[in-house]
Amino acid sequence: MGVAAAGAGCVVAAAAGRADAAGAGVAALFLLGVVAAGVVAARRTGHAAPALVGAAAVGLLSHPFGDVLMAAPPPLLAPVGPALLDGRVALAADPTVNLLGVLFVEVAAVWLALWTYARLTGRRLRDSVSPAATLGLAFAVAAVALPRPTMASAHLLGFTAVPLAVVLGVSTLRRRRDAGSRGEVLLRAAATGTAALALAAGAYLLAYSVAVRGLVAG
Repeated sequence: MGVAAAGAGCVVAAAAGRADAAGAGVAALFLLGVVAAGVVAARRTGHAAPALVGAAAVGLLSHPFGDVLMAAPPPLLAPVGPALLDGRVALAADPTVNLLGVLFVEVAAVWLALWTYARLTGRRLRDSVSPAATLGLAFAVAAVALPRPTMASAHLLGFTAVPLAVVLGVSTLRRRRDAGSRGEVLLRAAATGTAALALAAGAYLLAYSVAVRGLVAG
């Protein structure tokens, strides 16, 4: 904890030297939030506070990278240093494929979080995925039934694929005698929903690629 406090002090001091008092205050609040989240999580789970504070810090520091793919990237070193990127990073030339690539990155981040939780609680993530997740493959029909989503119209994908995944995940919450503990039930719902979203995105990408090739060939 002493190392975390020292690091926070260095960042706030640097911010105060490079920016105004408001910027330094915001940086301090975020860093205090990181420490508080780690301490609270440690008390409620019994895991080491330094490790959880470090995990919270990784989450805070990696957060701006989402905007690197989704929108105009913020100054990643602000308020300490200059901007590292001056434009959005594209994963593919095709705007729809690029949007799907961003979705896969986000899904991978969720899988990492679920895997970490399962590992810390002594569970197997694979066993938590319900067969209901395979229904996400039906989302392939959206490739021909809906307009092509792009970054500017990402809601076409978000308001269709995500609700489908949520419904499939929530469908596993039905109480049964063999459902297990609350943690197991919630992990099953989250893992099933995430798997359904991944399968839906993969099925859409495959169907979209076939449809685009057909149009090009035609």
